[in-house]
Amino acid sequence: MIIINANIVYMMFSSIVALTSGETLRLTIADRELNGTLVGLCNAETARFGPTEDFYSITGVVVNAAPINGCEPLQPPPYPRNDSLVWIALLARDSGASGCYFDRKILNAQKAGFGAALIYNYENTINAMQASSLGSKVLIPAAMVTRSCGTLLQEKFVYSPERDSRFNVAFREYFSFDFNVYVISFVAIICTSFILFALLWAFRWIRDRRIRQRSRLSRSSLKKLKVKKFDKGTDPYECCAICLEDFEPGDKLRILPCNH
Repeated sequence: MIIINANIVYMMFSSIVALTSGETLRLTIADRELNGTLVGLCNAETARFGPTEDFYSITGVVVNAAPINGCEPLQPPPYPRNDSLVWIALLARDSGASGCYFDRKILNAQKAGFGAALIYNYENTINAMQASSLGSKVLIPAAMVTRSCGTLLQEKFVYSPERDSRFNVAFREYFSFDFNVYVISFVAIICTSFILFALLWAFRWIRDRRIRQRSRLSRSSLKKLKVKKFDKGTDPYECCAICLEDFEPGDKLRILPCNH
């Protein structure tokens, strides 16, 4: 019974965490001229299509896409690379009706020769990127960042002839910790455990009480037993045959059918 209850609590906790917590990417920017010193951080969320797991194995250089919204064929990267770095297209999400779907932007980056794509939002939020009819054709990873992150990349860290490949962008799995979520989850677990164990205790108490009641004589049966006062001089027994407690003169004794 206890094992089952513990499993129920564990499953409830897992469900709460799975429903309320999320994973994002942590975008890191390193300066090669400073021996790889970390100079920038952003959060990103992968697209709901394409090989998003490839982000964990790539390091690249960000390039401003042209056109920036990515709705038309893009200019290719500055030059072909012969190292382990990839070119990452930085695209803008459109705020108006003149834009295009996410998979169209990313597919244009793919066709131009980019190895990954970043789309910065027009707000300081990150939205889920869903595909339209072109999602199955996307073969490069893509992610969204906030407007402030996109602005930071554009102003300081995108490719230029002067910077070349100085700033490298990499991606790591990042678990976003929401303190309120875990407090609520913890309280829910404690309350659920308390209720379950209280029910278990009540069940056992009722069961034991019924067992005790079945092993006792009923009130009507007790009334049928003869009652007498203990007389040390005349009674043959000086102690209880059941509990072995000595009788005192004047004690009221019930005589069992066996005469004890």
